[in-house]
Amino acid sequence: QCMHRWRRTVFDEVHLLQDFTPKMRRQVVRHIHGDLVEQLPLFLNTQNDEEFFTDLMVQLKPGSAQAGEEISKVGEPADMYIVLDGEVEVDRGNGREVQRLHRGDAINELETLKGVYDEQAESTCRYSSTAVTFVDLFTLRRADLEEVYRAHHQTAEAFFLERMRTIAEQEAQER
Repeated sequence: QCMHRWRRTVFDEVHLLQDFTPKMRRQVVRHIHGDLVEQLPLFLNTQNDEEFFTDLMVQLKPGSAQAGEEISKVGEPADMYIVLDGEVEVDRGNGREVQRLHRGDAINELETLKGVYDEQAESTCRYSSTAVTFVDLFTLRRADLEEVYRAHHQTAEAFFLERMRTIAEQEAQER
């Protein structure tokens, strides 16, 4: 379900989009989310392949978390969350804060990408994450990302490898 605050309505966006042709579904999602998604670091290098980019956008599920609400937990199956607004605290599950995430930051990105790229890789959350403030976010489920990976294997593989390399470099610098 998706809560649209400006209209104060709730509807099942996924169910509604299923009735559209794939091309129409891409056009609608691109119209709704395009400008926002194009600004997110995760998607900066995907725009060269328009179909791959819009198929990724189709899989984004809008959601939210209240302050204090747990978003992910160490050891649970990893889905990716992208912070659109608000603040999220990430810790290793022992109560020790690792970092604070804000607009454009992703939760469980590496775990989700690895799990799709390499079926043998463990795809569980390495960190717990909790909303510090009210958080608007997108969810990108592993199963949905696998669908995009299969449909755009060559583009997706290059994208995944680049993102995993970038994340590994960032984590090495933070140590």
